[in-house]
Amino acid sequence: MGEVYYPPRHQIKTRLTPSEWRCIQLAIAGLCNKRIGSALGVQTGTVKAHLYNAMTKIGCHTRLQLYNALREGVPEHLRPRNLSEMQLKAVKMLRTGLSDEQVAHLLGVCVTTYKGRLQAARNKLGISSRVELLRHVDEEETCIT
Repeated sequence: MGEVYYPPRHQIKTRLTPSEWRCIQLAIAGLCNKRIGSALGVQTGTVKAHLYNAMTKIGCHTRLQLYNALREGVPEHLRPRNLSEMQLKAVKMLRTGLSDEQVAHLLGVCVTTYKGRLQAARNKLGISSRVELLRHVDEEETCIT
């Protein structure tokens, strides 16, 4: 798969409406649609529409692509710390209440790999416990709707 081309940041901003620009700035800072709406005083559906329109104009399909298109000039503390798909699966398995061995078996990995994914997720998010990790993922999922 070849490298994706995005227009320079200054060209991107000129293609967007002020509302679209404000929404994507908050999106790449890691806010969910619900929080973006609260910050801007608009409904979640309006945020979704602005993000969709902006992403279409830029040529992005995901927030990660949007972030990559705009990453130039984004301060480190605002950069998203997305979990990998495998880390997210490992975290979601915490809900089952199964032992680490049982979860590792279900995921088709060894226990060390499973524990490593949980630790990597905690490190990435700056979270110290499994309970906090699961709470964080649950909060993020409630923002998706």
